[in-house]
Amino acid sequence: MHKSLPTLMMALALPLSLPAAIAQTLSTPRAATSPSMPSSSMPSSSVPSSSNSASPAAPTMSPGLPGSAGPVVPGAVSPGAPGSMPSAMPPAMPGAMSPGVTGSPSPAMPNVPAPQYAPPPTMSQSSYGTTSLGYVGPSARSAPLTADVTLQQLLDLVKTFSPSLAAERSTVAMAEADLMAAQTYTNPGVSFTTKRGEQETTLFQDVPIFGQRGKRIEAAQSGIEAARANLRLVYANALQDAARDFMSLLVAQEREKRWVDARQDLESAARIVSGQVEAGSRSQYDLTRLDIERAQLDAQLAQAQGQTYEASARVAADVGEPAWRPRAAGAIVPRWASMNFDAMWPQAQTRLPSVRAALAQQTFAEKILESERREAYPVPTLSVGRVNNRQEGNSNTFGISMGIPLFDRNQGPIARAVAEAQGQQLRARAVILAAEGELRRATDQLNRRQQLTERFEKEGLAMTPRLRQMAQDSYTLGRGGILELVDAIQAIAEKKNTYLDLIEAALQAEVDVRVASGELGADLE
Repeated sequence: MHKSLPTLMMALALPLSLPAAIAQTLSTPRAATSPSMPSSSMPSSSVPSSSNSASPAAPTMSPGLPGSAGPVVPGAVSPGAPGSMPSAMPPAMPGAMSPGVTGSPSPAMPNVPAPQYAPPPTMSQSSYGTTSLGYVGPSARSAPLTADVTLQQLLDLVKTFSPSLAAERSTVAMAEADLMAAQTYTNPGVSFTTKRGEQETTLFQDVPIFGQRGKRIEAAQSGIEAARANLRLVYANALQDAARDFMSLLVAQEREKRWVDARQDLESAARIVSGQVEAGSRSQYDLTRLDIERAQLDAQLAQAQGQTYEASARVAADVGEPAWRPRAAGAIVPRWASMNFDAMWPQAQTRLPSVRAALAQQTFAEKILESERREAYPVPTLSVGRVNNRQEGNSNTFGISMGIPLFDRNQGPIARAVAEAQGQQLRARAVILAAEGELRRATDQLNRRQQLTERFEKEGLAMTPRLRQMAQDSYTLGRGGILELVDAIQAIAEKKNTYLDLIEAALQAEVDVRVASGELGADLE
């Protein structure tokens, strides 16, 4: 009648040694139960999940981005080596963002050797099928950074080596880990009780029959999409900063050249003055006045070189290489084209990273709300056991237990998720309105700055060669003094630098238009 303990264990398909079975069960690792949010900007509610020990591989979500259309930032990224930005945009428009490549960079910039770059961690595939942190392979980082860089090359480097972009990629890995946790079932449990004349062993397993696991998976998948959308937003901001810094460097180099030209004009005037002084028609005062002006121009040239160095350092910081001192390749040859808001907005509102990120956050919050509502349903627990009684014999037991949602119906988390979903809906609306206003402002500002630059070029800058010649002729013929000659040299230098200021403002405005229309940052997958 009575069976021994090993016989009972064999009947239940358990290990022969009960202590070893319990020890093995307790030593089984459990998976994380609290998935984290993909980023700080996502809803504060986390995706509900359960403890688990194994799960199927989490699929990696890679939604394609709509191709962009319309004019593009010159030097914008083209398909090439791994890690480069595929060109999702048409050929560059004839605009300010298309500086010609004729001419050489400023000779005053120090030719700093380009160091080998040790890139930040990037994403690689782990054995679980999800994205994990790794390092760029040797093929992607073997080439050293060059001294001269174009806008296209800079944007490629930002996409591959930007520290902020590399840091933001970790949020995608966190969201994929949440999906892994949501897909995992809870671990089964075992209990063993003994008393005089009776031993009982029971196995039990939670069974979420009301769809809680499916809702958790949907919420986690939505969290991955939100993390990827936020990554595109960070990418667009990084490209905007890099493009603006590149334009500042290009203009700083050109401004440095203008001061070099002014110095050469002064030396040319000094030869004329020296001839006049040697001939006895002018006094030594004129040479002294030119020496003072030469010292002033040298100080302004040194200041321009310092601004160029500072702009170069900002460009290097954009790619996470502070020791690099690049020079912007190309010369400024503006070719303007007007921007129209009505033609750009319909496409911009569907591809803007900021709008897509806001809508993804809204969807994520709604999925969390659905999951929290489903968590209000109780989870049944199925149990099966074996009872060994010396007097009454052996018997099998089957049972089901389930909580009664009488007091706790998950009201608190549901209310929080409702508030979060409503807040994300309002934020998405605010982001869309702000994006529309920003594109209107950017296009209007660009058109105004282009018109102002063209007018100044025709009315002011075009007269400088004639002014220089008239001042030199007047001094040579004795009709003007040294003050008029020096004043003409200063006026020409100021006009050229004013024109460069207008050019820089227009270039920065066009960068803003490219970002506000969604062209920059829409190619990241």
